[in-house]
Amino acid sequence: MILIPYRVRKNMALALVFAVSAMFAVEPLESHEITAAPPTAFFPHTGEFSQSDPLTEPSNEKGVEDDQLDSEWDENLTRVRLISTGIAGGGVLSLLMVLFGYFRLNHATRGFYSRRLQLGAASLAILIALACYLLIVAFN
Repeated sequence: MILIPYRVRKNMALALVFAVSAMFAVEPLESHEITAAPPTAFFPHTGEFSQSDPLTEPSNEKGVEDDQLDSEWDENLTRVRLISTGIAGGGVLSLLMVLFGYFRLNHATRGFYSRRLQLGAASLAILIALACYLLIVAFN
């Protein structure tokens, strides 16, 4: 799941509104003209449910400033990128180890087990690539 900061989502939504309004020659809505209340529904087991409007700014209940949120976002993004780069680098080194291991074993057996070694090296390379992909997805 990709996390997008609120400011970026808001700017993307405004850009989309202006692009559509320019395409169809319609005047864009101003933010104060949106007066509809969020939709509500009643579910018998959970009670009332309301959905917030994605274009309105979320309430800042904890009192955290935007600068602090931005710095935490940047730190988290840096951490994820470092972990992903480390996993990708480890995967490349592992694939190189498999390749050189294949060459060494093929030379040591004088080519008698070439097919079996190729099959083993290829399956091990696929497993390493799959493991790296799953680890990167898990940390994102």
